[in-house]
Amino acid sequence: MSKLSAWTSLLYGITVGTVLGACDASPVSEPEAEPTEAAGGKADGVFDVLVDGTPQAIGVMALLNDSDTTVQVLDDDARLDSRAARSITEYRAGEDGEYTGGTHDDRIFRTIAELDALYFVGGSALSRLLDYATANDYVPEGGELLGVWDNVAFTVDEASGALQWVNGSSADALDVQLDRRAVDSIVAARPLASVQQLSGLYYVGQSAMLAAREEGGVTEEPIACLTSDECEGILMCVGKPDDDGFSRCLISQDIPGQGESCTALGDCGDDLVCSGFTVFGVGECRPAWMADNYGQAPNAALPPPASSATFTVPVAGLASVPEDIIVTVDLEGADPAGLRLVLSDPQGTESHLWDGPAAGGAAMPTELLALDGISRDDNVNGTWTLHVENVSSPAGTLVTWNLYVSSRSD
Repeated sequence: MSKLSAWTSLLYGITVGTVLGACDASPVSEPEAEPTEAAGGKADGVFDVLVDGTPQAIGVMALLNDSDTTVQVLDDDARLDSRAARSITEYRAGEDGEYTGGTHDDRIFRTIAELDALYFVGGSALSRLLDYATANDYVPEGGELLGVWDNVAFTVDEASGALQWVNGSSADALDVQLDRRAVDSIVAARPLASVQQLSGLYYVGQSAMLAAREEGGVTEEPIACLTSDECEGILMCVGKPDDDGFSRCLISQDIPGQGESCTALGDCGDDLVCSGFTVFGVGECRPAWMADNYGQAPNAALPPPASSATFTVPVAGLASVPEDIIVTVDLEGADPAGLRLVLSDPQGTESHLWDGPAAGGAAMPTELLALDGISRDDNVNGTWTLHVENVSSPAGTLVTWNLYVSSRSD
């Protein structure tokens, strides 16, 4: 895990694009070249790598905004010229001459240009800062949080995928997912080096950023956690079960269409799911992380007649309480008319999914809804159990079964 989380609450308390537009970038004095460089070419070449919004630039900002990064660290460990080290720390300290990591007069570095504008800070200083930030885990990578733009969070991998999509797709392909004005803005600005640049374009807002993240094709599972201390940056640990299990590091954010009414799966937009429609008739579009499938493939022999068996799945990472509860089963060689299926929630409360002997010869539905018994005010996260009672069915096999649960915050 990178050290970015040590100061991310300062930078990502609101959308990054908003913060960057509000920063005070006035230098200590008129910029000049480092002693070893000619004036006028301070960071030429380095800016090709240190583009604001990239992992490298954010890592350098994290290093400089860390209160543990003293003038001695910059001078002795990062091997900056002592005058560059002092220029950075004196600028950062503000009027009271002391940097405490975010008091009212402290200056938080937010752009590379702001840093490059200081006395004695040029290309070689930026290169050494990048080397030191990389070697000391300040540069985020992989599934770590990169930042939030237009209220959309991106990991490093998600940002890379989004850039590949916007830079490599034809205008017609982009037009399928984006407003045409946003497409024209993107095509005119390509190649884009960071999602921060993408978010700054005309007609590119939250919906376009969500589409870019989705079309980038990163499908990694969220990071498992037990507490929010284990999550990166502004991510929070959600869905902690009462018993053994795990939760997921996720970000809470408003999504276009969230809160709208819906009546079936597929009624809501990207990153949303219709929740509650099986219970209330009309559901509400909620963030997609609030619903999931929990499958099991036991390929197990059913119990003989007049006996029963149980099968369990752990549910974690959802919101507080359940709404839609849908079970599907794949049976081989069994007669559903001779089976009873009961589902119990983590509290042990039961819902009767199917009673074959009482069905009067009716076919068992493909989807079994848990509409009775289980409270929609009990905890959704924990162990769910499928009870299979064989009343009179011949021997058979439970190949797979799946529990779909949507949830809401109570």
